[in-house]
Amino acid sequence: MKQINAYSAFICNHSTICFKVVLCLFLLLTSSTKSKAQSCRKPFFGVPEELVRNRHKEPEMAYGHPYTIFNKRYSDFYLQREIDSIQKTIQLDGNLKIFYSSIVNYCNTTDEPEDLPPNRSADPSELAVWAKYNAFVLLIGIEADGSPINEEVYLNRVYSAFNAMQYEGISGNSELGKLIKYANSTVCWIQAYDLYKTYKLLKEPDLQSDYDRNEWECSYRNKMRSMAWQLRKDAWGENFLDFGTVNHPTGWKKNHGVIAASAMAMCAVVLNDAGVRKIRNKWSPIKWAEKSNEGLEDLFFTGWHAITRNVPLTSDDGTAGYNEGPNYWTYTLQAFAPAMITANNMYSTHHDNNWYNDDRIANICEWYDRIRLTNGIAPTYDDSRLNDGSNIQALIKPQYDYGTDKGLDYLLPDYIVSVCQARLHGTKKATRVPEAVTRMDGSGNIILGT
Repeated sequence: MKQINAYSAFICNHSTICFKVVLCLFLLLTSSTKSKAQSCRKPFFGVPEELVRNRHKEPEMAYGHPYTIFNKRYSDFYLQREIDSIQKTIQLDGNLKIFYSSIVNYCNTTDEPEDLPPNRSADPSELAVWAKYNAFVLLIGIEADGSPINEEVYLNRVYSAFNAMQYEGISGNSELGKLIKYANSTVCWIQAYDLYKTYKLLKEPDLQSDYDRNEWECSYRNKMRSMAWQLRKDAWGENFLDFGTVNHPTGWKKNHGVIAASAMAMCAVVLNDAGVRKIRNKWSPIKWAEKSNEGLEDLFFTGWHAITRNVPLTSDDGTAGYNEGPNYWTYTLQAFAPAMITANNMYSTHHDNNWYNDDRIANICEWYDRIRLTNGIAPTYDDSRLNDGSNIQALIKPQYDYGTDKGLDYLLPDYIVSVCQARLHGTKKATRVPEAVTRMDGSGNIILGT
């Protein structure tokens, strides 16, 4: 009996030791994971695995980073040459050097994201802008004075920003202010991720674009996916009985809806490398692209409401301009312009999702260009403030570059790339001969020239 008890004790003691060893290993692994991805909030059912066979595939699409800032549709586009040209142009152009210096200075305000906490009242969050700026300087590779950067410094800042990233979303579809800030932050985050991956793939050309697929549940990529999934829920509703800002049958949509749909469209492209099982299709970039495209089409040209009259943002052909007024048009472009660039970099020229080449949107841009005052500022009407976004259309069409930083804010990197690429590839600004009287029948404007 004593032998049996001794044997049992031996087994028990060794089992206890084994359990402690396993527990220590588990704690070590989980602590290591947490150090890689702080502030990770997992969805209830977890982040679904990505499957290459379900990736977004359509004819004539152009895959590969960058998507969100550079225009890859120039016939002689070569990324390293574009970057070299940007470095030189920044040093030669006084305005661009000032703009780039402001980006570098903002990056250098801190090395720790704790000093730039996610600010829910900012539009977008300061941390998202800091992440984007550091990723941009990391890719361009120079300090404000033209000297080479210490890549490790900027790379570590990008890592720190991603680690501190928050994506808890909003509570309630009626909180329009929170949704629009969340969507604008999403635009900056997805641009930061796109620029970071562009840098990685440029440094390590043997890497596949989906090298970070299925790394771990709280990886940087999965944080971006979780952010996009949350945006999809908040902007379109939880299920077919629920509604969000983009598809609401009675509520306010307009610029809020366009900004949310634009952010979703960008996520669909940047995160297109792989898909998910059909049972988790709310995580599918294919579905995100469908939702955003349908939403933008409705918001601009139908404005569907179930009870009251429809409220589209423009006419069927876009010649009516933007019905919320010029100030709201440029505010909407803060997300819609990067979304158009992103779509053009992936979809074929005449694809339904390619808003960059949509003649109807081009007509809205032309309307805005024609109604500007002689000092370049747009007039105020229809609940518009004195417009300070006069130069934002330069992001999508270089001919709309009026040479100022008005309204660019966190889109300064986008503007710098647009201007430098236009000069490199010989795209010239269009010149307009003033007319004594310009009739714009579509929008009802009559413009008197001077």
